[in-house]
Amino acid sequence: MIHLPIAHMTLYKHGVGYFRRRGPVEGEAIKLIFRREEMDDLLKSLTVLDHGQGQVRGVDYETPQSQAERLAGNSVVLDDTRSLRDLLIALRDAASNCWAATAAPKSVFGGP
Repeated sequence: MIHLPIAHMTLYKHGVGYFRRRGPVEGEAIKLIFRREEMDDLLKSLTVLDHGQGQVRGVDYETPQSQAERLAGNSVVLDDTRSLRDLLIALRDAASNCWAATAAPKSVFGGP
């Protein structure tokens, strides 16, 4: 992954910042990583320039997964209103241990 260092940074008193990254790029792409809550402001203000012989053909970004999409890959599916009940049912007969400060592990979800 290519890391472009920050060449210029301006921070304003209202919580807004201007960051310019600059450096050589080999290959066809660079990857910048941002937090989900920063994406709205980033997409409104991102500017990409090529000062060399290349050209910028586009900017792609991954859309964040919804909560349902993130949970779809889990083997434990929780309901919004009965999540503890659903969790305990899903873990029934599962190999699990519980530790206390002075006790040995014990099975807490039933089964052998």
